Amino acid sequence: MYASNHVCRFLSVIGFCLTATLASAAGLMGIDIPADAEGPAIHGVVWSPCTEPPGEFHADNFIVPAVPGCPLAGDHLPLIAFSHGQGAGLLINHDTAEALADHGFIVGAINHPGDYVQDLSHTDDLSGFNERPTDIKRLIDFMLGASPFAARIDQERIGFFGYSRGAYAGLVLIGANPDWAGAAS
Repeated sequence: MYASNHVCRFLSVIGFCLTATLASAAGLMGIDIPADAEGPAIHGVVWSPCTEPPGEFHADNFIVPAVPGCPLAGDHLPLIAFSHGQGAGLLINHDTAEALADHGFIVGAINHPGDYVQDLSHTDDLSGFNERPTDIKRLIDFMLGASPFAARIDQERIGFFGYSRGAYAGLVLIGANPDWAGAAS
């Protein structure tokens, strides 16, 4: 019984991976969060469920299988906010965002002002650690408020995905309190 449970789990994981790679395409749309009292304007993209056949979208140094402007498929969809690592950009984990969109999630990703591949002006400043959680909060507020997706998002199902400095932002958003004095020593 024990071995068969592990085999079933393994096959489920394999099935998920195959499904993710065989899915149609994610919708892709650019967003711009306006500057406000909490920070500068932020550029981002949103991946969403799409029923149209995949195409190739060329952006920066990436070829992204997506359908720009695809009509959103579904209602009461969960939202995932994504934060990239230091000096990276919003497309760096496009494959994960596409797989999530193919499975019914809306995924919003932004370029953190001053700490992304085309603007590294704050990448070595500690201020970026304070700004990142605020950037993600602004992304979520925008997605639930002014974005064209707002009415289709289930406000009770909001998640986060990030790595490196992006993971740090997620930890702060859920209540972590960095010990900067300890880190300095």
